[in-house]
Amino acid sequence: MPSIKAKKGNPFEYDTAYSMIEGGYDVVRLNDNTKSLDLIASNPSIKYHIECKNRQRMSWKSIQKIWDSIKKTPDTIPLVIFKSNFQPTLVFNGSNITTFEDFFKIEWKKRPKKYKLWRQNDTT
Repeated sequence: MPSIKAKKGNPFEYDTAYSMIEGGYDVVRLNDNTKSLDLIASNPSIKYHIECKNRQRMSWKSIQKIWDSIKKTPDTIPLVIFKSNFQPTLVFNGSNITTFEDFFKIEWKKRPKKYKLWRQNDTT
């Protein structure tokens, strides 16, 4: 049975995944609501565990709290990708905040309507 997260979806998460897929990454969406991670993105040389947040406002304290919850993922690089009102999409890697485009060297794009991202049985 799909989780609430899988049924409801998250437009920012979808857009982030779409951008990374378009940029050459393999992206899997985690269907487990008990984990504090949304996406796993990888290419042959690197693997990221990603938590996506789209909020009206993001304080440094809230970004740090999210980071602290995901930084213990083994064999991966944890990232917080976030967006606030009227701001570009940003990436926090534990020490620096930079734009999505500067971090990944790819453009952040909105997913086209009705574009299917996920396979039927995503599990990780």
